[in-house]
Amino acid sequence: MDSIAQVELVMSLERRSSASQVVKSLIKDDGWTGFYRGLGPRFFSMSAWGTTMILAYEYLKRVCAKDE
Repeated sequence: MDSIAQVELVMSLERRSSASQVVKSLIKDDGWTGFYRGLGPRFFSMSAWGTTMILAYEYLKRVCAKDE
């Protein structure tokens, strides 16, 4: 999906296409590998961020818990 957003940002306002036209153009020009370009780094980034947030939440939950 990042590839679609990048193509739409680069296009001028007069030539702006719909998302489906951009997808068709990407697959035609670059194939399926072009369509999924950037997916690996984005997946790694989101996984690292999610893991960090969960670990921080669990740590703070233990630290801030009231002793009964």
